[in-house]
Formats: sequence, structure tokens, C-alpha cells
Amino acid sequence: MDINKMNHLLINVNGYTLKINAPVLNWLIVCIVFSVIFILLGNVVKKANPKEKPSKKVVVIESIVNVVLSILRSNLGKHAEKYVPLFGTILFVMITSNLLGLIGLQSPTSNIGVNLVLGIFYFLVIQYTALKSNGLKGRVKGLFEPMAFLFPLNLLGELALPLSLSIRLFGNILSGSIIMMLIYALMNYLGVFGILGFTVAPVLHMYFDVFSGFVQGYVFMMLGSFFLGEQLEK
Repeated sequence: MDINKMNHLLINVNGYTLKINAPVLNWLIVCIVFSVIFILLGNVVKKANPKEKPSKKVVVIESIVNVVLSILRSNLGKHAEKYVPLFGTILFVMITSNLLGLIGLQSPTSNIGVNLVLGIFYFLVIQYTALKSNGLKGRVKGLFEPMAFLFPLNLLGELALPLSLSIRLFGNILSGSIIMMLIYALMNYLGVFGILGFTVAPVLHMYFDVFSGFVQGYVFMMLGSFFLGEQLEK
């Protein structure tokens, strides 16, 4: 196992070489870290005594869950509580992934492959929910509504969902990274990096990395819950 130029990981097993790009590796690390954190937080809640005053940790956890729940209710209605673990996890993992650029790591969401996997995951969850809620006959019938001749467009819209979600996220995150690189290159070319590097750059990072990272994570969660809510009986 070795890291080549810090942009990918090479794993050699019995003569076979597996190459894992940096965004994918960063995504796996983020997922593992949050898996451990959520397991530990889950144990904290399980051990809490409902008859006693909740600890500060329990209060914080409940507050976060209630915030996610209130956001999802607009799209999922009475089913929101059921999907809090799914979309809450997606929200935190997405925001963290979007912010990795602040510590010099490549954001997983700036890789189209990672985003496409997320889009396909959303697609599978939505289709499974639609089949479970309406049955195969009802699902096929829904593609012919409101008029039968719209079936090709409805089908195309369903199949295009993972691609549209992944490209949208990819474009927004990658564009912010490219803009920051261009700004740094311009400041270096003009010889004003030392003057503006510690004044202008932090402000721009606040927008392109922090603000945009939170917004894109929120929007990605909301789009997924919206399309899922279309298949649920509210």
C-alpha cells in the first residue's frame, strides 16, 4: 500500500493493483468517522434515563434531530420521522465533505463519480418507495399520468434524476474550487498575494467553501426528500 503524489491510494493485493482516487478515499474516511460518531451518540441516547433530567449531550442530540425533522416535514409530512436517520446522515456527511477543501483536502463532492453514486442511491430509494407504496401496477400507471402520451417524458424524467442531481452538485462544488484557484493564481501573478492573501482570501473562502458547502448539502437533502415525498401518501 502506498500513496502516490497524495492524489490517490494504491493497494497491491496478490499482484492486482487497486487505485482509489483522493475524493473517493476522503469520502470513505468521512463515512467511517460519522459511522463511529453516530454509533457513540446512539449509545448515549439509549443509556439516558427518560425519568431524569437529560444531560447536555442528549439535549444537543435531540435539538439536532428536531431541526432535521422540522426541515423534512415540509416534503415528507407524517413520514418525516421515519426518514430522519437517512436524510440527517446525508446532510452531515455532505456538509463535511463540502468543507474538506478548507483543510487542503479535495472535496469528495467535486468528483463526478462520487456524486453519481449518491444520485443513483437517491434514485433507488425513491423507486423502492414508489413500488412499496403503489405496487408495480400503480407505479407503471403513474408514468402515464396525467395523459398517456406523456409516458416517454415521465420515464425520461425518472431516469434523468440521478444524473441531474449529481451534475448539479458536481458543478456547484467544483466551480467554487476552480474560482478560488484562479483567484490565488491571479494574486500570485500580480504579486499581491502577501497583501491580500490574509484579507480577501478568508472572505472568499467563507462564501465559496463554508456558505456554499452548507447550502449545497441542504439543497441536496431537500431535493431528495422532495422527490421521495412525491411517492409517499402524506
